[in-house]
Amino acid sequence: MHPELIDFTEISNNLDEEENMTFPMGGDTEDYDKPRVEALDCFDFDGIINSSALVAHHCEGDECRKHTYLAMVKLYARAGLHLYNMLNGTNLKLDHLKRFNKQMRFLSSYYITLLAFDPTSRLQETFQVKVDDDCFNSLDLICPIARPKPLEITKEPFIPPRDYTVVLPFYKGSLPEWPPEDAFNDRKRVYVVNESELQNTDWISLYLELVICSRHRQISDGDLSKLKIVNVAIETIEEVEPPNERLNAKRAIVYITFKGLAIGRTSEHVERKAIVRRVINEREGYLSLKGDIWS
Repeated sequence: MHPELIDFTEISNNLDEEENMTFPMGGDTEDYDKPRVEALDCFDFDGIINSSALVAHHCEGDECRKHTYLAMVKLYARAGLHLYNMLNGTNLKLDHLKRFNKQMRFLSSYYITLLAFDPTSRLQETFQVKVDDDCFNSLDLICPIARPKPLEITKEPFIPPRDYTVVLPFYKGSLPEWPPEDAFNDRKRVYVVNESELQNTDWISLYLELVICSRHRQISDGDLSKLKIVNVAIETIEEVEPPNERLNAKRAIVYITFKGLAIGRTSEHVERKAIVRRVINEREGYLSLKGDIWS
C-alpha cells in the first residue's frame, strides 16, 4: 500500500502539547490505590495514577469541549457501541460522552464512559468502552471492552484477550492493495453496497471518519460532516449467502470511495479512497480496525 505523505509538523505539535499539559494536583489527585483501580478497570477513576499516568477528563461541562481530540474520542466511543451491536444484535447509538481516562502520551489507551440510547425505545444506558490506539499516522485500534457499566465494582479486574492475532492470514499484516476494477465483479468474494444500505449502515461512515481522524487528530465534527461516501465494497474470503450478509461479516476488508476532504492542493471535490480491515473475535469479544487512505 502507498499511504499519503504525513504532515509531521502537526504530529510534532500534538506531541509537544501532550508533553506540556498540566494536570490538577493536591485535592484533585487521588493516591494510587492499585486494587481499586484494577477493580474499576481504570474507568471512572479521578486523579493521576502514577504508575500509568492516567488522567481523567470530564465531558458533561465546558471543560471537555476544549479537548484537542474530542472528535476522535467520540468516534472511539461509537466504535465500542458498534462492537457491542455486532455481538449482540442491538442498535445502540451514542447520546453523549460522560468522561474518559487517558494516558499522558500521544498514543494511549482510552477508558470511556458514555451514555447510549436505543433509537426505537429511547431507553438510555451507561456504557464503558476501552480503546487501545496503536498508531499515530493511520487507523490501528483494538477495542477489547464494550459493555454496560457494571452496577457494582467487581473484585476481579478485566483480563485482556489472550491473543489479538488468532485470525486467518488474509486478515493479518499490512493492508491489501486497492483491487483492480474487475475484481469488484467477483460476487463470491465482494459485495458492492447499494445506496439504501449506505444510508442505513452507519458503521461505514464511522470507519471512514476513524481513518481521517487518525491522520488529522485535531479535525472537528464539522469537518467530518462534510465527508460524502460515493461507493463501498466489502470483501471476504469466505463465501457468504446472501451476498449482502457481508455487511455483517465479522472479518472483512472494506473499500470506500469518498470526497469532501480538502488537504493541501487537493480539492474537496476530488474522489479519494480508503481501506479498512475489520476483525471481530466473538470468543474473546474484541474489535480490531486497521485502515488508511489509499494514494
